[in-house]
Amino acid sequence: MGGGYHKRNFDQAAVEDRDSFSWAISLKGEKPDLDPTKRKFHFLTSLTQNYNDAGTGDSYYLATRLNMNAGYRFMEKLTSTLKGYYQNSAYDVYNGDNNTDRDDNTYKIAAVVGYDLLQNLIVSLEIGYEDRDSNATGMSYQNTFGIISLDYNF
Repeated sequence: MGGGYHKRNFDQAAVEDRDSFSWAISLKGEKPDLDPTKRKFHFLTSLTQNYNDAGTGDSYYLATRLNMNAGYRFMEKLTSTLKGYYQNSAYDVYNGDNNTDRDDNTYKIAAVVGYDLLQNLIVSLEIGYEDRDSNATGMSYQNTFGIISLDYNF
């Protein structure tokens, strides 16, 4: 668990100063093997609220996010992971002479299967779906994706 406070002051008079309490609660667990890169089971659940720390222009949002991630190793070389998140993004957008409110709800779910090619070298296939529902015109989307990756863990 943790918490903190943001206070952002802007030089530009038209951009309103912002402040917010930020916090995080996480629960993590795993069943390790003798080799820490070969853990048998792992999970992570977290709930956080924070201002975005990267953005463009005068667009800022307060994000409340629930993350979930769980994985299991089958046999010696085959890994599987199921992961997802839900996030509400409450925007405060400066738009010329006025501020507009934007509210997005985004969720993502994905499944990953990996195979240990060599010691510490894993090839993975991830498939998933992401959906954002926004009250701002043109900002909603659906995304179905597939990713092949090669990871080196040491």
